[in-house]
Amino acid sequence: MINSGFLYIHGHDKNFRPNVIFNAKIYFDLNTNSQDSKKIKFSKYDWFNSSLFILQFLEDFVSIPGQIEEWNIIVDLNGVSIFSIPEDLKVIIYQIQLFFNFRLGNIYLLNSNYFSKFLFNLAGNFIISKIKNRLFLINSNNNFSELFGNIDRNQIEKKYGGTCE
Repeated sequence: MINSGFLYIHGHDKNFRPNVIFNAKIYFDLNTNSQDSKKIKFSKYDWFNSSLFILQFLEDFVSIPGQIEEWNIIVDLNGVSIFSIPEDLKVIIYQIQLFFNFRLGNIYLLNSNYFSKFLFNLAGNFIISKIKNRLFLINSNNNFSELFGNIDRNQIEKKYGGTCE
């Protein structure tokens, strides 16, 4: 599950905060019902434990001991509708926010569509101001240029407009 690429650490921003990449499509593909009996299925507890393992690894081995460091969360929504995200994924994201609240830096939602932006603007009044000010909805039509205000291109993969392999 960890090797699937649904959640991994890649690069850092200009302030040396690590980037945590979450690929919603991989999660969705591995967690939906399919006629292909060889498709891997995992429980929400498997997903949650894997996510906690990776984030705890980041806290224990990448962060400076005794310091509260923030992370950038980059969520790739390519190929996934906001309405098709399974409920257990929403619970996992909520629990990660709960356990690692002080670690959350900027949150970038990549490949978000215009409807996502509309929903964000509509729900903006209900989002905690700390998160609202750090949440960026970025569409691939602008070559992810908003992403590079805080993160150098050499720290981002090519599929997200960067220069890293």
